Amino acid sequence: MQLYLMRHAIAHELGADGSRTDAGRTLTTEGRANTRAAAQAMRRLELDFDAIWTSPLVRARQTAEIVAEVLKKKPLPAGSPRTCPGSIARADCQSLGTLRSRQQRLTCRA
Repeated sequence: MQLYLMRHAIAHELGADGSRTDAGRTLTTEGRANTRAAAQAMRRLELDFDAIWTSPLVRARQTAEIVAEVLKKKPLPAGSPRTCPGSIARADCQSLGTLRSRQQRLTCRA
C-alpha cells in the first residue's frame, strides 16, 4: 500500500473571502493555480489513487476537487465517507501506523 499526503493549498485569511469561520476559508487564486500545477505534475508522474480523502474544510475539499479533476477521478460527494469529521488530527480515525501494519482502508466513525 502506498499513501500520499497533500496539504491544502494557499487559502485566504479569515474574512478576506467573506468566510466567517476558519473552516470556511477558500483557496486563493494562487492556491488554485499551485494545486492545478501540482496535480498536473502528479499526472505526468503517472501517480494513481484508489481514493482521495479530505477533511470537510472548504480549502481542503477545494484542493481535493482540483486534484480529482486533473487526474480524472470522480468528484467527492458531499458527506462522503471519504471525508473525516474535523481535521485528520482530531478525527476519530485509525492511525496511519495501524493502516500501514494492517493494510486496511482508512475509516472514520460518524
